[in-house]
Amino acid sequence: MRDRPNALELLEAVNEFLAGEVLPLMDDHRMKFRTLVALNALVGAMVGLERSVLPLVGKDDFGLRSSAAILVFVVAFGAAKAVTNLAAGELADRAGRKRLLVAGWLVALPIPLLIGLAPSWWFIVAANLLLGINQGLAWSMTVVMKIDLAGPRRRGLALGLNEAAGYLGVAAAAFATGALAASFAPRTVTTTATSALETMLTIATADTSAITSRLSFDFLHIG
Repeated sequence: MRDRPNALELLEAVNEFLAGEVLPLMDDHRMKFRTLVALNALVGAMVGLERSVLPLVGKDDFGLRSSAAILVFVVAFGAAKAVTNLAAGELADRAGRKRLLVAGWLVALPIPLLIGLAPSWWFIVAANLLLGINQGLAWSMTVVMKIDLAGPRRRGLALGLNEAAGYLGVAAAAFATGALAASFAPRTVTTTATSALETMLTIATADTSAITSRLSFDFLHIG
């Protein structure tokens, strides 16, 4: 009776361990990073579609003629995002990155209804307040989570990929919804596109949460 395995059996055991224990964690790590990059592109798309179409909604649906009145929604968005960004860093350490990311998308859920059923322009402004909170939480958390995953040597690359994906999303959504608004009612385009994006974002956020739950890196502090 043999006491020790031969070289072939040892090699097979090592391969089995790598395939069953090590490689799945590495794949999850890479998959999580890719999912966060895609998620930030969708985050940017939410901003792009509103920037190109909501001014048309103000003019066509609510009869606004003043550019200042129309651009109030930009001010509302910026103010809400600035305040949320200030709070997000502190909250991330207390509540966890993942929880804030999910909270950001919960805040965004009423936006399509507010835009689609808005009886006045101020409902559109309120929707942009929610969008600002959403962006302050979701964009900030995708940045922090990617930097955590990349480690100290690749933080610059992680930040660059995050910003590139986000603003490519802004540009692509602005172009696409602007083109659609030339053929369809601007409010219909905004409501439909926002609903579609939120569906994709919900799936992406759920995927991020599922991958996160399979990882146990203490330094991530994702919660």
